Formats: sequence, structure tokens, C-alpha cells
Amino acid sequence: MNLKTLTISVIILTLLSAGVAFLNRPSAPANVDPRVGQPLLDATIAAAANDLTLTHAGTTVELTRDDQGEWTVASYHDLPADVAKLSRFVRELTEATVDRIVTRDPERAARLDFGSSEIAITTADEQSWTAHLGKDAERGGRYVRFDSAPDAPAYLARLSSYLDGTPKNWANSKMIGLTAEDVASISFAVAETDALTASRSEPGGSWSSTDLPEGQRLKDSRLTSMLSSLANLRFTDTAPRDAPDAVDAAASAESRTVTLTTFDGQTVSIALARRAARTVEKDPAEIAPPTEAADDEGPTIPEDTTETIPAGPVFASVTGDADLAPLTDAPERLAFKVSDYSFTGLPTAITELYEPIPAPPGETDGAAGPTP
Repeated sequence: MNLKTLTISVIILTLLSAGVAFLNRPSAPANVDPRVGQPLLDATIAAAANDLTLTHAGTTVELTRDDQGEWTVASYHDLPADVAKLSRFVRELTEATVDRIVTRDPERAARLDFGSSEIAITTADEQSWTAHLGKDAERGGRYVRFDSAPDAPAYLARLSSYLDGTPKNWANSKMIGLTAEDVASISFAVAETDALTASRSEPGGSWSSTDLPEGQRLKDSRLTSMLSSLANLRFTDTAPRDAPDAVDAAASAESRTVTLTTFDGQTVSIALARRAARTVEKDPAEIAPPTEAADDEGPTIPEDTTETIPAGPVFASVTGDADLAPLTDAPERLAFKVSDYSFTGLPTAITELYEPIPAPPGETDGAAGPTP
């Protein structure tokens, strides 16, 4: 047999072997679950979502999307939602895959801690998707079911998302819709009696003001630091506007007002206030009766009959163009608490915003003259 004939024979045998292997290949199991290998959440459902409800550890978060496509936290005063957080959470669901079926046995599934965590999504065309989450698997991933029936299959999904069941945490807490670089001028007032306005011609430029006393100059770094803090102002909690602390803050003389104007002419005003600390007389019932001291103990020192009530929490309100004041449409009954530093970090007087112009070299007061 020559080489050519041998080569042809090998090729024919190879093709026959491949054909036999193809015909004898095992067929796909008829009971393979269609969810295995698929995303936990289909991207088309995620894109069409109009309502997302998350239940975890006894608390429920509900987020809804309006006709303009804006998400709000329905379970927290309908405040604007933190879209970045929501997008990240949904992306984690669509990127997670269902690895395998763990069990169809109700008794075994009962040991996987289903029942306290659930995610439900409804779309504009009334499609719905629900995932019941169990505990984390020891080797990674999380147990999940798509039906609450006791005999519903339990799966293992490659999911590691943190379920935040606190409604407040899903709201966009940012109170100012600009960056420090957007601001062309800043007006600062203490208790509406002491005010100063500073401006600059370009982002990052030096500040100037016509409100300065002679021989003074602005502290650029102080203004820039204050502006950066204000541009990142966030609320930490809400309270009814008629709550005692909120009422006291609104009437307090311990306040700061800042107005920011952008390079394109938009304006936003920020008012911060808190109840000032005060000293009051103690309730007579709380004052211990004086006791007589022994002769060798000296005179009796009476108990102080006053006590100091610390300053109250800081409240902030922001008004102005809708783009710059995202909470403009928030319910009027709400007051917004902010961190104490948002207030204490501001100047207590406008004199803190400027300083003497340094004397030129050689003209410093007290400089030694030439030696004769």
C-alpha cells in the first residue's frame, strides 16, 4: 500500500469514527432546569422595571419610577432615589448567574434560611420577577428560589450583593446639585447681620470682594474649603417640620446663610441653623437637699441649681433652581438634619474669611534699621 492510499484510509476511518461518536453522543437530560446557567435577573426585565421592592430582616424598601423615568423611594417620603446605588444593585443581579439546582426537597430547603429576604420587580407591562433569598453558601454564592411554594426548587447563584433594608439609605441624600468648580460667587451671612460676598472670574481662580475693610485680603483657602464642604452637603436624617428641635432651629439666631451663584447665572441658597446651647434652672425636685457637714469638713457647698442644655441638631434647607436644589419638591412637612460639622465647620463671623495684607519686605513693623 502506497502512502497516498494509506492517507486516504486514515481520513475515511477518522470521519467514520466522528460520525459514530456524533450518533452515539448522550442526549441532553430531559429534566435540565432552564434557569441553570442563566442570569439571575434577565436584563430586559431590569431595563423595563417600574417598581422594585426589597424585603430584608423585617423591613421593606420600595422604589418606583415615574412617567419621566425618575426613581423615588416610595417607602421614604417619596424622596429622589440614589440612582447610582440602585443601578449598582440591579447590575449585580443581572451579572449573577444561576449555577445549579441545590434541592427540590422541602425539608432540606427549609434549612437554607428562606423567608426573610426577597426582591420583587414589576415592569411597565406588568411582568413580574421575584427572588427569595436564603443564606450565603459556605463556598460562596447564595441560595435562591423563584417561588415561595415549599416544594419550589432551590438554586445556588453566584450572588454576593448586600441587601440594605433601610429605606433612608436608598434616598439620594445630596442636597446641592453642583460642584465647587461651578461656583462664580459666594455670599455668606451670620445670623443675617454679618455678610460678605466674594467672586472669581474662572474656576480655580482667586477670590476677590468689595466688602473687605481697608488693608485686608480674603483667605482663599478658607473660602475654597467652605465651598467644597457646602457643595457636598448631605442630609443624615429627616424629621417633621413641626418637631421641637426643627421649630427651635428655625427660630434660632444661631444660623448661617450661604448663597451660591454659578458661572451660568443659576443661584442656590443654603440656610443652616440649630438651637443654641442654653443654661436653665434645674427642676427643684432634682436638687438634692443640703446636708450639714461635720465641723472638720468645712463649709457646705450648695449644689449647682442650673444645668446646660446642649445645642440641638443642625437642620438645613436648600432653595433655588431645580437643577441645583434637588429636594425642592420634597414634602413641605419635612425638615432635613445634617451633620454638626456642616454647621460648626463654617465661620462664626465673616472676619474669619479675611486677614491683614502682609507688609512688603523691609516695611514690617518693628524691623531693625540699618546699623550706623
